[in-house]
Amino acid sequence: MRRYDTYNQRYAFSLLELLVVIFIISFAYLLVFASMRQKLDKPKILEVANLRVTLLNKELRYTDGEFFCIEKSQNCYIYKNGTTKRYKGKLSLSNLEIYFVDSKEGLSEFEFGRYQGERISLRFKTYKNGSSSPMIIKNKKAIYYLPAFFGKTKRVDSLEKAKELWIANNKSLEDSSEYY
Repeated sequence: MRRYDTYNQRYAFSLLELLVVIFIISFAYLLVFASMRQKLDKPKILEVANLRVTLLNKELRYTDGEFFCIEKSQNCYIYKNGTTKRYKGKLSLSNLEIYFVDSKEGLSEFEFGRYQGERISLRFKTYKNGSSSPMIIKNKKAIYYLPAFFGKTKRVDSLEKAKELWIANNKSLEDSSEYY
């Protein structure tokens, strides 16, 4: 006669019980993080202060393309991979003046040409390496400097200060052998 040893008896969860617990935890995770993701994915109003970051992180990431606006920046488009499509997000880019620093270190206003017979008021180019076209943008609120490489858009007090940032940025790239 075999004696049943109750002291060595092992208790464990069944496979079904483990699967139910995993399902409950996954469902709770889904509920919490899905609602957080919706808040993060809401499109922000595209304005000068977040133009570079928004376009490089979402629409034009790691690609040669451009974002351009016509009709005093009321209608904007994205050109990439040979196709042009209208930008569907909200815009706050009206009354822009775009400047660049020429080879003689003078400040000049940009003329971008025309698209569908309308004057292009803003043209922002991006490249596969994460760089973009540098520019100085002035609107009613402020003046901004958008660097070409790896910098954030900077709000400045004057066009002269933006020009100084442009020149300093170009000098640091010319003088640095560490860039490549």
